[in-house]
Amino acid sequence: MSRPFRDGSTAAPMITGRPADLADGVRAAQRTAGLAAQRSGVRISLLRSKSEAAALVGLLARIWGVPDDHAPVDPSIVAAMMHGQGYVSGAYAGSELVAGSIGFVTGDGLDTLHSHVTGVLGGRAGAGVGTAIKHHQRAWAVEHGLTSITWTFDPLIARNARFNLHRLGARLEEYLVDFYGPMNDDRNRGQPSDRAFTRWDLDDAGTPPTSSAACGRTDASTVLDIVRGGPTIDDRALATALRHDVGLVELIIPADIEAVRSRAPELAMSWRIALRDTLRPLLAAGWRVAAFLASSRTDAVDPDNDVGCYRLIRTTSTDNDSTTTADKD
Repeated sequence: MSRPFRDGSTAAPMITGRPADLADGVRAAQRTAGLAAQRSGVRISLLRSKSEAAALVGLLARIWGVPDDHAPVDPSIVAAMMHGQGYVSGAYAGSELVAGSIGFVTGDGLDTLHSHVTGVLGGRAGAGVGTAIKHHQRAWAVEHGLTSITWTFDPLIARNARFNLHRLGARLEEYLVDFYGPMNDDRNRGQPSDRAFTRWDLDDAGTPPTSSAACGRTDASTVLDIVRGGPTIDDRALATALRHDVGLVELIIPADIEAVRSRAPELAMSWRIALRDTLRPLLAAGWRVAAFLASSRTDAVDPDNDVGCYRLIRTTSTDNDSTTTADKD
């Protein structure tokens, strides 16, 4: 692997001894990262010192709503990542650390950056800082000769699904049940830590999928829906989809499950199980998430009548049909 960025910033380092197309790819990735950071009003740097590591751990504890000694990552792990081939970054607004990210190199050929944890202070949510960090990760990964970035996210949080799958164009590969076990923080307490394992192919980065902008396509089979605020699974539609007798499936979820969780934890748990019982078997049966959409409905769970929608397409053939409804990855 090549060396890390010299100064830890989003500025492109000097590139020598590389094929021209690879060098151009690195420069392009770093230009994109720099522009994303500029738009969000932050400066993103790789962190290297013990004091920076301590500040990052403290920041993540604040974001997750736990004491420093219960932060999502231990200071010793951060130190090990900084010393080895890990990715440890911080985003600064002026001199204030407002976001950070930690990842490590993995994969059979050590060709993947796995982003283990990324956090942004609540006051900066929606300002594009998360996008800037993702593009900084991409620039770092491309410069190190990696081919993809992976991470997990809560598939029941619609804004995260839309960011990862629609804005970035990442690919949801696997549904992981209670992946981290019980988590005693403000974000996850009392709920199973189900996660979606996601991959961002770096040569495809910046080209999110295109799809119609609304849920409820007439040619789609709605397997999971909202009825009077609660989840309803159409068992017949699910069975039909698992037999691959349809070509398009939609799963409807609340636009703001965190608001649901705060006022009705039991209802939020019902949504967790319902999405697990539909999305997981569909992925295992060869379906692929083609898009995540936001839409408005008159019977939605939240006051604004907004919902989120996973749209899946079939990617494996049936016994009687050797064709597929979508190109394989």
